[in-house]
Parts: sequence; structure tokens; C-alpha cells
Amino acid sequence: VDYPGHTSVLGPLRIDLARLLPRSVFQDGPVSFVGSTLGAEVTSAMDFSEYWYESLCSTVRFDRAVAAAQDCGADTFVELSAHPSLLYPLVELVDDESAVIVGSGHRDRPITDLMSANIAAVATSDPDYPWAEAVPGGIQPPLRGFPNAPMRAVHLWTVPEPWAATAPATRSAITIAVEDWQPALSPSTANGTRCRIAIVNNATGVLAQRLTDAVEAHRGCEVVCPNEADVVAVVAPSLGQLDVTAAVEQIANRPDVGLPDYAAIIGPQCRAIWLLTARGERVHPDDRDVVPAQSALAAMHRSVGFEFSDQTFGQLDLPSRDVDAPTASAVVDALRGDASHMAVRPDGAGGPRTYVRTFAQYRDLPAKRPLDTAALHNVVITGGSGAIGLRYAQHCVENGARTVILLSRNGVDPALLAQLTTRRDTEVHAPRCDITDRDALSLAAARFGGSGASLLIHTAGIATTRRRAELSGADVAAVCAAKVAGLALMADVWPLQPECRILACSSVFGVWGGHGHAAYAASNRMLDVLAAQLRAKGLDCTALRWGLWQGAGVVEAGELARTERSGLIGMKPDVALDASLVSYTDDPLIFAADADRLLVFLQSQAIPVSLGTPRDGSHSKMKPLVDVVCTELAATLQLSDPGLIDPRVSLIDLGLDSLLALDLRKRLRRAVGCSAPVSQLLGGITVSELIEALRPDCNSRTDELAASNIGIHA
Repeated sequence: VDYPGHTSVLGPLRIDLARLLPRSVFQDGPVSFVGSTLGAEVTSAMDFSEYWYESLCSTVRFDRAVAAAQDCGADTFVELSAHPSLLYPLVELVDDESAVIVGSGHRDRPITDLMSANIAAVATSDPDYPWAEAVPGGIQPPLRGFPNAPMRAVHLWTVPEPWAATAPATRSAITIAVEDWQPALSPSTANGTRCRIAIVNNATGVLAQRLTDAVEAHRGCEVVCPNEADVVAVVAPSLGQLDVTAAVEQIANRPDVGLPDYAAIIGPQCRAIWLLTARGERVHPDDRDVVPAQSALAAMHRSVGFEFSDQTFGQLDLPSRDVDAPTASAVVDALRGDASHMAVRPDGAGGPRTYVRTFAQYRDLPAKRPLDTAALHNVVITGGSGAIGLRYAQHCVENGARTVILLSRNGVDPALLAQLTTRRDTEVHAPRCDITDRDALSLAAARFGGSGASLLIHTAGIATTRRRAELSGADVAAVCAAKVAGLALMADVWPLQPECRILACSSVFGVWGGHGHAAYAASNRMLDVLAAQLRAKGLDCTALRWGLWQGAGVVEAGELARTERSGLIGMKPDVALDASLVSYTDDPLIFAADADRLLVFLQSQAIPVSLGTPRDGSHSKMKPLVDVVCTELAATLQLSDPGLIDPRVSLIDLGLDSLLALDLRKRLRRAVGCSAPVSQLLGGITVSELIEALRPDCNSRTDELAASNIGIHA
């Protein structure tokens, strides 16, 4: 148009517009009417002239209009135009794979053919479509004796099967995995799509400016404000204390707890929110000086992400806040990708290398490490009145512990204490002691420390549920007090024998996050960092990242049900405890899960589950990338034989449409850990070109990728 439509420039014409419009009113009808400018349903309460004025002068909110149509029950969307311009946005806005999205015309195809095909597509998607009205003469009886050749009958309906007997819980009923950082595939830059990136500086220093310069220098990106961005990168505040107690205070003393106002920086086009931390992850086993506050901020960021289902919340960890140009460029490439947990580290040759966090499962558990007589000489358990602490105490007593000290703020129920010592010679003490109080802990250590603890089991901790808007520094400090500062004080104040074994009870919440559990996730992530610090000092310390325990009581009932919907299942205490008494080389994740649900959860968080290598020294069966891609493409197109796919043919010619393209992206992300943009898949790319776009260009990498998942046991 040659006038400034949808702007305030036309405001002065409002009176003239009202005068020229006919005297009409909106009336309620059987069909809902949604205005694209209003982004809402138009009812009889809407003034006729007001509607046309808003349509002429206001910004079009197509996204809200689509959402309003869905609220009205719409599941079929038809763009009436000579050539489609809204189909791609519709595919992104309509988060329902069962929805039907078609156009009416295309400049390169005959209008009658295309419109007929799309009308048929809409009709066939409607199970109640009156086909009899479309058949001349109505539905006629079928041909006598038809078909004239024998047909192969295939029964497609499931039949009821008896419930399988529930097998007794064993160690194989749970999954034990570790975080595994793998070199990331080099991103493809040949798709031609531009990525709009906003850098939100939540810290001081030059890091934000260097990243902004890198975005501007990238031919596939442009710098925009947050409300216009596809990707928002938030620079985490410079909280660099290595002492965990000081790190907790750093976060707790900030009014914003170190996190941005997400609602204010997420615009209508935003698909990903990244938090850029510095030295917040232990990518290599020999990584030193992991910064606890940076790890905690990342854990909180992941947890807040569950409140924003339309965006992916990712973390990108930097080697330092002082990045050079190649590292900044690698950061920009990572921001454009599909993974959500990444890190950049030096490659040893002066350049950067990008890593993606995956999970590797122990296929065969390491050797068991039961509690021997030396370990059971003087057992100290924090959180001694809790379910997990008492279960460990019972196990130690039953296996001949000489002394067990149960430390808790409120003491242990005398009846439970009596049960522990029935027909046993173990000396059990349960003093009231706040392990976050140095003076109180020193008094308890002087009275009960003896020759030093031979086994320290740290189960103390609490969990609170807070949404981002409600989260305060006091919440973070309260949740971190016993779990993080408490263990730090125990290691500093309580006497420990030279061979003392420390088991620190952490949680998978620290690794994956949890809805409303930002503070709890932060406390567990900082506990993981503290465990690594204690190991670096020569102590035998392992952080056990637990899933759900049956009857543990740490998580409230409502949140427990929400967590179980993600796929986690409560472990039997005996099974969980048995899995903790193993010689681990790294901090394990120990959980029971519904495999299918958990995989869906991991994929929803853009966590690759196909790149990890089993930690038993073996390797998963490897398949060439071409075979993996053809297999996933055949599954998407419902082809029985991947060998029928001609790699020289474009995906469009093979039958890929916008909805199938979304399905293919998900499949590729699961199978090879990366994918290609929808615009590239629908832009005429051939199968061979897709394979090349996914193939890593690093000469040190092979062109074969693992095609099996992490093998989670149900």
C-alpha cells in the first residue's frame, strides 16, 4: 500500500473514517469472527467504526488471532490468497500436529488444481464430512463380487492382553547415568535464513559488546532489541566466588537473584532464551575452579524455562568472561543451533571448540563398594530425622556399625530411635544440631566427633516451590543453607578420618531443573560443585544425583505428581541405597523412570539423548549418517523401506510438507543430535544436501553418529 497503514499517523482521520462508514453493527452469529488486529474474537459488543479504525491504525497481532481461533475450537486453517505468505508463521504458531493448515493458491501452480487438492485435504481430515453429498447420485451399492481378486487381510486393532506380573525391584530397575560432554557438530550456515539475536547484558564488562560485535559480523545474523529477537542471549552477572557459602550470599543479596525479568525480554518471535555463564560447568574431568554461582544461575534458568513453554531455555558456558573473536563467533554459531546445554572450551590449538551436554548410561555398573568395618566405625548422618537419613542409618546399623550420629535440627523421634537400636550393639546418638551454625556444630563435634567420622552421609536439605515472579534471595539462601553451606561446614568443622567416605545426596533437579524449583535446583547444582571441590582437596566425596525416592517427603505431593508426569518414578529405598554403594568415577544420576515419558521430557528440553557413549568402555552400534537420515526420513514419510529413497531427489518432491518437516526435525534431533531449519527443509534441498548439512566438517571427527538412545530402563 502507499499509505502508512497500521501506524498512529492515521489517528487524525478517525472522525472522518467514522463519518464515511455505514451505520452498521456486529451481531452474534453461528460462526466465530476473529479480528487479526485485535487478536481476539469480535462480538456484538464491538463498535463497528471502532473495529475499522483499529484495523486501519493498530499493529496486526496475527499470533494472538491464531491463539484466539484455537480457543474458539479451530483446528483447520486456510489462507485465502493468490500466493501463501502466512503458512510458515501458522506452522510455528499452531502447536498442534493434528491441525490442518493449507492455502488456496500458488503463483507457480494452476489455481484449480491446487485449490481442489487443498479442499480435498481439508475434507479428508474431517471424519464427519458428508461425502454422500459430494458424490453425484449419492452413495451407490458396491460392485457385486468386488474385489475380484483375493485381498491380504491385516488386523490393525490391538487386542487386550493380561497385565504382566510386576517383577521385584532390583538394581536393573533403575538407570544410572553421568553427564557427558561431547564435541558438537559444526553448524550449517548454508540455509540462507537470518537469525535475529538480542544480547541482554546482566553484568558489567566487555563481554556483551564482544558478543554484539560477533553477531554483527556474522553473515547469517543481525542484532535487534529483545522484543524483536528470535534468540535472546542473557549475559549472567559476574559472580565469581569459588567458596560455595560466599557464592550463596552473592546470589541471595541480589534483588533479582541474578536472573533477568524474562517476561519483559521475551518477544512474540522469540524461540530461545540463552544464559551465558562463565566457568559454570565441568566439561572435562580435569576442569578446575568451577564457579558455584554460575552453576546455580544455570540451574535456576533451566527451572524458570518450564514456565515458558513456547521457548527453549538453554545455557552456554564460556571458558572465561574475556573471550576473543573466534570464541565469540563460536558462541554465535551455538546460539543458532538446536541444542540447549552447551559449552565452549579451548581446543588445544589456539581455537575454540563447542561441546554439547549429553548423558551416558552405565550399561554395566562398576564394582560394588559395600560399607566395610572400617567405614562403619563412626558414621555421621546429616538430616538424620529425614526418611533418607533414617534409611541409611538403618542400613548401617543392620550391617554392624559401631557408632551412628544422627544430626538434625529438631532431633529424632524417640520411637524411631528405639527401633534402630533394637537387638543391636550399635551406639546411636541423635543430638539436636543446626549444621549451618558453626558454634553449635563445633559443640556437637567436640562431644560426638571422637576419632573422626569414617563415613559422612549428607542428606540434609529442604525444597520450596516458587515461580520466577515470587523467587527471592531469601528463598535461595534458605534452600541452600543446610544442603550447601551445611556440608561445607561439616567438612571444615567435623573431624574426619583420612579414609573417610562422603556421600552427598544431590538431585536430578540440579541437572534438569524443575517447574517452580529454581532455588532447589540451584542448591543441588552447587552441592555438585562442592563435591568436586572436596575431591580436589583429596577427600573421597561423591554427589549422588537422586531421582525420586518412595516416601522421601522432600518434594510436596502436588509437585511430586507433576514430577512423575515427566517420567520419573519413585525408587524403592533398598534399591536406591544399594545403587549408591558403588565405586563411581563421576557423580552419578540415579533414578527410575518411565522410559518413553522421560525421553519425551528430555527432548522437550532439547537435551540430546543419542550422542553419549556407555561408560563401560564399549561403544554403541554405529550407523553411517546417510543410513540414519534415510531411516528417519522414511519413518516421517511412512515408507516401509529407506532404500527406496533417492538421495538426489528434493525433500519436497518426496512428499515433505510443512508439518512433516517439523516431525523430521524432531526425529533428526533425537537421532543425530542436530537438525536443519524448516525453511531449509522446504527450500528444495535434496536428501544428499541434507546429509552434507548435518555432516561435521571437523577432520578429526568421523562421519558416523550413534543412532541409539541412552537406553533408559523402565
